[in-house]
Amino acid sequence: MLIGLQEAVPAVEPEGLAVTLPTWGETGIGLAVLVAGLLLWSYLAPLLMRALLGPERLPRPAAPWWALEMFTVAFATFAGILGSMLLLGVVGSSPLDPLLATDLGMLLGVVTAWNLARRRAKDATSRLLGLDAPHGLVRELGFGLFGLLLGTPAILGVMQIAPRLLSLMGHEPQTQAVLAGILALDGGALVGAIVLASFVGPVLEEVLFRGFVQPACVDRLGASGGILFTALLFAAIHGADAMLPVFALAVVLGILRHRTGGLAAPVLAHCLWNGTTLLIAIKFVPA
Repeated sequence: MLIGLQEAVPAVEPEGLAVTLPTWGETGIGLAVLVAGLLLWSYLAPLLMRALLGPERLPRPAAPWWALEMFTVAFATFAGILGSMLLLGVVGSSPLDPLLATDLGMLLGVVTAWNLARRRAKDATSRLLGLDAPHGLVRELGFGLFGLLLGTPAILGVMQIAPRLLSLMGHEPQTQAVLAGILALDGGALVGAIVLASFVGPVLEEVLFRGFVQPACVDRLGASGGILFTALLFAAIHGADAMLPVFALAVVLGILRHRTGGLAAPVLAHCLWNGTTLLIAIKFVPA
């Protein structure tokens, strides 16, 4: 599974790769892994938080933006994606065009979010968007790494049962189109796709979702509600085939962001997840 806004535009117009449904026994194992992962997280996450970050979450000012600003950022992002696709089509066709267009669109969204936040929050903008490291960069990066490892069993459990759930709802699960497109690349194009999908895209996505959207949602819906609502928005843009696993990952990223108050932990976790899953797919998925 590849996590990214790149699903908005398929890479090389590939047909989705059919996903083999897990047997009922495998689905049961996936459910057991999910439950075990949740229990593991509930027991060990508080210990990890206290060890690396201390007992309390540092306070921050309220995010003074809401629905209108988020709609503006969403509009700028998708307008940027479409505009970049048109511009790249005029300049010349490349297999990396969809990934480049998506990242350029997200960059426009990030710039828009920064300017809107700057108008409202002034000197507190960097802190509200999570661009500082309140607990120290090394501690937050460590929390991102170990938090991802701790959350991985639950995410893998969701990945295992998701195809069966989709099938029960009448949807034939497929591999994400962007992943199918990347798997069709080779040489320099493949290296470029890995960089865009494993680093550039995750950084921009975290600034948009965990940096800009989540603080406003947490202030208005509470910590749990804000994290879950942001994760739902993030998962919804990835389509039905990836929605459940993306939601599980996004919840982990949201917790990392909320507990640290910065973006270092979720950015590292997101980049590691994308890079690892992409390299595994390149290694083991047949061409």
